Amino acid sequence: MKWNMKQALLTFLISLFTLGGFYLLTLFFPGIFFKDIVQVENLKLYSNGEKQENVISVANIALSKIKNSPLYDPQLVYKVFLCDTVFCFTYFANTNKNVGGIAYIYFNGNTFIRPSDVAQNKIIRASGVLLNDPDRSLSYYIAHEVTHAMTVNEVGRLRYFNLPVWVQEGYADYVAKGSLNFEDARERLRSNEREFNPKESGLYLRYHLMVQYLLEEKGATVEELLQNNEEIKDIVYELLE
Repeated sequence: MKWNMKQALLTFLISLFTLGGFYLLTLFFPGIFFKDIVQVENLKLYSNGEKQENVISVANIALSKIKNSPLYDPQLVYKVFLCDTVFCFTYFANTNKNVGGIAYIYFNGNTFIRPSDVAQNKIIRASGVLLNDPDRSLSYYIAHEVTHAMTVNEVGRLRYFNLPVWVQEGYADYVAKGSLNFEDARERLRSNEREFNPKESGLYLRYHLMVQYLLEEKGATVEELLQNNEEIKDIVYELLE
């Protein structure tokens, strides 16, 4: 009996490790689940059954955003996988299944985007309805997640891990959306509007404004932003005064 239990446990552990290994392999090489590939310069989009012209249009918009970042490297290929079903996105995003997109920055930078209406450049929310927010289009989510990957390529995984969330998400939001109306956004921040509270709204406008303030108002470089020193933090807190 004891031997049978040990055998059963060993078989279970082997099966568990095998499944875990298979899952990691699919995160590294998810292309087997996608039949269509469109590459616009160094942005490579994988999809299933999407019209090529629609994918190209979205890719061009996303590419125009990330090219504005000094972290953009034309020699690297950024891979984005457009999931066509909830099951597909849940498989790759697992516990993050309700987000718009996810980049596996600590693996190889593969980016996965939730089901979308590519023709309209919109994602489909977890509730099943289109997200009708021009600031958070499909191309926004692609650019946002690719910016995370670009940042990791620039500073390395360890330094990226030690960056505060406001730098990680604020810079990605800044690249993907462009500049906010500074004075209006600053007033909304000081008024404690819900949209400027990331914990309540799930949005990164607060972090975006902090990054924009440093880069555009204080003249800091992206390199200085990513240094994460005390002087940078002190400058940012001027926003709240």
